[in-house]
Amino acid sequence: MNTAGALAAFLEHKDGLKWLFKQRDIPKFIYLLSELSVGNNLQLANNASLVLARLTVIESGCKLILNHKKWSSILKHLFSILSKNVSGPCQNAAFCIGRLFEIKLGFDRFNELKLANKIVVHLHQMLNNTRLPFSKSACFALTCMNTKEVGHHLVLKRIESGVMLLKAVDLIHSEDQELAHLAALLFQSFSSHTFGNLLIRRAPKLLKRIKSLKSITKPTDLLYADLEAIIKLYQPPSAPSNLHVKVLSPFEITASWDPVQFKTLLPLEYKLINVDDSQSFYEGTKASIHLQDLHPFYSYSFGVKATTQCDEGPVSNIVHIQMPESKPTVPLELRLIGIEFEQVHLNWAPPAYPNGVLLGYSIMQNEQVIEKTLDQSCIVIGLQHGTLYTLQVCAYTSVGNGPSAEIEFETPLKSII
Repeated sequence: MNTAGALAAFLEHKDGLKWLFKQRDIPKFIYLLSELSVGNNLQLANNASLVLARLTVIESGCKLILNHKKWSSILKHLFSILSKNVSGPCQNAAFCIGRLFEIKLGFDRFNELKLANKIVVHLHQMLNNTRLPFSKSACFALTCMNTKEVGHHLVLKRIESGVMLLKAVDLIHSEDQELAHLAALLFQSFSSHTFGNLLIRRAPKLLKRIKSLKSITKPTDLLYADLEAIIKLYQPPSAPSNLHVKVLSPFEITASWDPVQFKTLLPLEYKLINVDDSQSFYEGTKASIHLQDLHPFYSYSFGVKATTQCDEGPVSNIVHIQMPESKPTVPLELRLIGIEFEQVHLNWAPPAYPNGVLLGYSIMQNEQVIEKTLDQSCIVIGLQHGTLYTLQVCAYTSVGNGPSAEIEFETPLKSII
């Protein structure tokens, strides 16, 4: 028992680890330690498991265990220690397991033994344990598991993952600064993958708890840095700056802005809108766009926002644009409301899109203007009786005539009698 304790202290130093790795019987030694760790002598189990924990501090020590010919027995011993929930050995086992999970082979080994999910359950229980050493060890082990994508999904795809996340935020408020720091590292590890990041952003309770971290008084410098990193990670993107809009024609513009410097795991996109009615013209990753099919003679108030799947930042500077005039669209509902031997009475509705200030309407025959009017009706005289006619009506602005509506009719014959 004393030998195991002395060895654990000796292995705190690099030279001690170097000495141990040079020993020929180290595989036998590792297996013996795992057996002693599950024994009934608590002090001996604590010291033996502590030696194993010291061994897994470095990656080569982890690989010695994972490539051991009796690796399955050793890992089962570690799980057995973890499940007993005994202070001392349990914390040491949690440390070992966390370190082993940082290597993909470790995840594969535990998964092969069907222990991975059970380990997450026990670590969650430890996280909720009121005794600080248990909570600290659970924070460390879960943080290690989160380093790999497979471990991250294993932890967060459980039903109680939301509860686990809330508990991690609560522990950041702990008066024990070491526990607060470990809990902050755990929460950052949850946030370091897209899956966890999205899960947190879509949980109002969690976002509210994150905001409460600002209220923590007198944190250590280390914890303060942790808090700053977490709070910053869940802030919405800032507003794009220097939005410029250039009018190319009555129908098209180009818009450009400075890209937002924003660290996020989620794809950052931009949304160009008309702030007057929130109409969106563009959503994409580029910081410039060529827009067509806009309305001539229309007033736009362009603004751009940076967005992610879960957040929308404030709008940029607003650029007000009055689009130039263009030719109007075709007059609507052209029809005859009266016809006689030598004249016809026409009526129509205004164009759907005037595209400027309407100056009037032109009535044409064979592309020659025969009448002009400001009204939406006209009497055309001087026609021949019994004759087929085709007339056109178009609206015009200062830019020119728009397309014309066309109507065909035949004047009646005069009676000979």
